[in-house]
Amino acid sequence: MTDPSPPRKPIRAFGDCEQTIETAINRFKQVIGDGSRSQTDARQDTEIALAIHVLNRMLELGRPNSVHIA
Repeated sequence: MTDPSPPRKPIRAFGDCEQTIETAINRFKQVIGDGSRSQTDARQDTEIALAIHVLNRMLELGRPNSVHIA
């Protein structure tokens, strides 16, 4: 008998992870900019934390909701 289940997706290569990280960094730079606009360390920390939160939210919204079907 043949297996009626659909074929599985191939496992991603290690290089795909590196490319995903580079894409995220480039997206961060496009949205936020290359450098900090603040002068003090505390304000720079706040600015970076906010920028990271915004980027993570963008990535979360762009990621599809997947459900494992057994």
